[in-house]
Amino acid sequence: MIYKLKSLRETILNRSVRSFIKSEVSVTIKSLKDAIINSVIWSAMIAVTSGYILQSFGMSKNYGEFQAASLITSAVGFETYRTIFRLLSDIEGEKIILYYFSLPIKSNVVFFRLCVIFALNGVIMSTVTLLVLKAVLWNQINIANINFALFYLVVIVIASLFATFSIFLTAYTPSMQKIGNTLMRVLFPIWFMGGYQFSFAAAKSISNVVACMSLVSPYMYANEAMRGIILSSGEFIPIWKCLTVLVIMTVIFWKIGISKIKRRLDII
Repeated sequence: MIYKLKSLRETILNRSVRSFIKSEVSVTIKSLKDAIINSVIWSAMIAVTSGYILQSFGMSKNYGEFQAASLITSAVGFETYRTIFRLLSDIEGEKIILYYFSLPIKSNVVFFRLCVIFALNGVIMSTVTLLVLKAVLWNQINIANINFALFYLVVIVIASLFATFSIFLTAYTPSMQKIGNTLMRVLFPIWFMGGYQFSFAAAKSISNVVACMSLVSPYMYANEAMRGIILSSGEFIPIWKCLTVLVIMTVIFWKIGISKIKRRLDII
């Protein structure tokens, strides 16, 4: 009898989890239109600048391809700011997140849904961005050389990292009024110093201090991993080392971020 009750409870929980995540994914897909349009415009303009205009100023002919890898990573990572904004707005406003915690599901599933949404968003945005970059840069990017299984593995790992990073930063951002500080003091510096326009090898050739500073940013590992897939040649941090570091960072942000945000919401 006890076994049957436990089995019934697990069945209900599993159905609740699937239903919960399915509804969240459905809402996310419906809101993707604007994000895709924004990404198309943004990536196309930067691709034109880095792939053609800057070459007239003496930049390498491979710079467009180099920048393409960074743009794909950024298309995935930029969801971080929007997620922090949505979470903080809810925490200070309607507090719908508290309703999620009242459902017959484990509390961590509420946060896990962010990873699922981020991964879905990452796969879509990275694919769209890659297609736009190919259309704009054309012969500068050879899609035939891309290992797409590895490409999407890297995208999912990157998306999971930034999902947990969003939770972490939300937990430590005091209020909506302070979100600008999070953007300018954390998100922008780690993006810009995370190898958006330069590789780790380039930073190291200039200064070991600058190189070490860049390794603090998760963007550096994400960019280096993506370059290892997109670029046909170059000196980058090995992909599997990058993925290992990103996974470790993901676990750290997950544990610290969730613990902090639960305390903030008075949830045990």
